[in-house]
Amino acid sequence: MSSGILQNYILVPIQNKWYIVFVSIRQSEAIIVVSQKVVIKNPTGLHLRPAGILCKEAMQFKSLITFSYRENTANAKSVLSVLGACVKCGDEIEFVCDGIDETEALAKLVQVVENGLGE
Repeated sequence: MSSGILQNYILVPIQNKWYIVFVSIRQSEAIIVVSQKVVIKNPTGLHLRPAGILCKEAMQFKSLITFSYRENTANAKSVLSVLGACVKCGDEIEFVCDGIDETEALAKLVQVVENGLGE
């Protein structure tokens, strides 16, 4: 690979369900970052209540947790940042987690989104 980035997938079990997690390793920096794309299923998108639920879940982890939507990156631990992304129903976001509990954080956030964020 000329870019110096190794890419792989791992399986992570959470509550009797398996999640596929994408792992990127930058060889030159020796940093492991996990990411996964997920589609927002809520009919009203990420408005205040589901944004609050997402942030509450994200704050349980020590890792840096962001998501990208279009050209923007939002801090998943900040309600204002999540609301500012203006994510609607059917939009695809990509979570990126970096830290000591990144794999667990990513799997939990994907699970929460797939379960409808309380709606």
